[in-house]
Amino acid sequence: MEQLKFYAKMASASLLRWLLISGSGLLLSIVGLQVGLRLLGNNAGSGLLAAAEQEPLSAALLLGSLILPAIYFVLANKTTLGFVLYGLFENKLLPLIGDRVAALVGSFIARQGGLAETLSSVSTLRDKLVALAGEDSTLNKIQRKAVRYGLARIRLDDIDFRQPDLNLQGVISGRVVETLQAAAEPGYQLFWIVATSHVALLILALLFDYT
Repeated sequence: MEQLKFYAKMASASLLRWLLISGSGLLLSIVGLQVGLRLLGNNAGSGLLAAAEQEPLSAALLLGSLILPAIYFVLANKTTLGFVLYGLFENKLLPLIGDRVAALVGSFIARQGGLAETLSSVSTLRDKLVALAGEDSTLNKIQRKAVRYGLARIRLDDIDFRQPDLNLQGVISGRVVETLQAAAEPGYQLFWIVATSHVALLILALLFDYT
C-alpha cells in the first residue's frame, strides 16, 4: 500500500514538473515570437532579410523561439525522468526494478527457447526486451518508464551469449540498475541555462533593436 501511495505521488509530481517546464518554455517561446516579429516588422519595408541584417538580435530571437519549444520539451522529459529515478534511488526501489528486469529477461529467454541460435543481433535483443517491457502489465507507469529507459541504454555488445553458464538475467538487470543510478540526477540546471539565455536574448533584442 505504501508503495502504491509513493508511485501515485511520484506520478502526480512528475506531471506537474513536466507541465511547469514545458509550459514555461512554451510561454517564453510565444513571447519571443511575438517580440521578434514586432521588432523585425519595424524594418520590414526593406524586406525580411534586410530587416534581419539590420536587427540580428531580433532575428536570432525569432529563430530561437521557433526552435526552442522542442528543446524545452526534451528538457522537460529529461528533468522529470531524473527526479523520478532519484526518487526510486532514494527510496531504495531500484533493486526492485532490477528484479523486474531479471524476470523480464527470464520470460524472454523462455519464449525464445535459447539466445545464441535465435538472436540476429544485440539490437534485436534490446528492441525485443524494450517492447516486452511495454507490454508487461505487472509494471506500473513509473516502473515501465524506468525499465524501458534502462534497457534502451545499456551496453550488450560485450556479452558472449554462447557462454554455457551465462547468467543473462543477472548481467542485464545489474547493468540496468547501474544505468538508472547514473541518470538519477534531480535538478533544473539545464532548463535554467536555456531559459535564462532565452530571456537574455529577448531583453537584448528589446534594448538594441527596438525603434
